[in-house]
Amino acid sequence: MNVRLTPSEVRGTVTAPPSKSMAHRAILCAALAPGRSRVDNLAFSQDILATLNAVRALGARVETGDSWAVIDGPQRIAAQDGVCVDCAESGSTLRFLIPVFAQTGADVRFTGRGRLMERPQEPYFAIFREKGISYEQRDGVLTVRRNNTWWWTLGLCWD
Repeated sequence: MNVRLTPSEVRGTVTAPPSKSMAHRAILCAALAPGRSRVDNLAFSQDILATLNAVRALGARVETGDSWAVIDGPQRIAAQDGVCVDCAESGSTLRFLIPVFAQTGADVRFTGRGRLMERPQEPYFAIFREKGISYEQRDGVLTVRRNNTWWWTLGLCWD
């Protein structure tokens, strides 16, 4: 087969495939920023839906369309005591949101499916040890205490 290529001018628009990794970060940045943000080119996987639901639990308002989300960041991030954040199977949702929810001072429970809660959390354990925060991981549940009171719990959430 013979193919002949000739110079030409190309025009048009190309949209790169959505990046789940970048989407988690963009959603979290939008939720932590004051005012309204729009995140485009989203693919609404279970992981991205988990992150969107988690930022709602922080007080952000979220509206979604076919491949976009408009996120109104709260004036102050906050969480209700006892809120349960379902991370599905998303390690990014869990790892990005542990420190954010910790700043709220609320008792928070994170849950996940599959092997999520078995994934290594050593970087957090090192911080806990450095800061004198008690923690226990057992039977797929990570419990963290601050000043001998329940601080937040990772594991199963009960209604």
